[in-house]
Amino acid sequence: MIDYSVIPNAPVVVIVGPTAIGKSDLSVNLARERGCEIASADAFQVYRKMDVGTAKVSAAILKEIPHYLVDIRDPDESYSVGEFLAEVEPLIHRAHNGGPRLIICGGTGLYIHSMLHRYQTPNIEVDPALRESLNDDLYLLGSRVLWERLAAIDADAAQEIHPHHSSRIVRALELTLTTGRPISTLRSAAPTQRLDCVIVGLRANRETVWDRILQRADAMIQHGLIDEVSGLLAQGYSPDLPAFQALGYKETVAYLNGTLPTTDALKTAIFHHTRQFAKRQMTWFKRIQNVHWTEVG
Repeated sequence: MIDYSVIPNAPVVVIVGPTAIGKSDLSVNLARERGCEIASADAFQVYRKMDVGTAKVSAAILKEIPHYLVDIRDPDESYSVGEFLAEVEPLIHRAHNGGPRLIICGGTGLYIHSMLHRYQTPNIEVDPALRESLNDDLYLLGSRVLWERLAAIDADAAQEIHPHHSSRIVRALELTLTTGRPISTLRSAAPTQRLDCVIVGLRANRETVWDRILQRADAMIQHGLIDEVSGLLAQGYSPDLPAFQALGYKETVAYLNGTLPTTDALKTAIFHHTRQFAKRQMTWFKRIQNVHWTEVG
């Protein structure tokens, strides 16, 4: 059990930690105890109709406690770190100026790190002819080719963008080609971490984290992940969409097309990829300073 009394009663609390560690449960219980609202820092919980695989809280909890940045995009719409920052900053400002206290909870390390360092990308006008040319290339060559083009001129930017996230790839190329500078050098960020957020981190030994990930993979399948993905495909959503890069979705597509022959194979694949993701998450979170770490048993 987590002792909530050790968590400072601050206007803004940020909860971080690897997937399946218990961040959502902590945020909900803390919100109930202190009357807080919650903002998601999860790149995939923004998508409607993707509930099981993204481990959203229940509809009853969403009704009970105000949640922001959940169910705000359709699966075929784009979402970026810039949009996250634009939407979360007013909530932080409100919490510090007499509004409801805020809990920011999520496992997308790029979002958390960018928010804590106040990342900004300049608003640069792009030549419509360049945009049309890039969109033509996208249609003819595919997002992977454009991603490789971006990686050749700005490896740092490409590392942050999935090869299937076509809108972000095109935007990065637009800015880079317009300015003649890599997009990663156009961003500005505060040299030190902001001090207006209390950061709480959940961690556990490797065996505990792996066990929780395995339990979640099993629960996702038991609670309807296969039907959820099948329904999305039946509605015409392409498995090549960036939304399908959420853990569990591309694996379920592989199960539905026969590449993964059994539900046990599906569970194993989800567990394996989620474990890799958890390692990457902790790499992000180790960059964060002044974290109040709590061990989870």
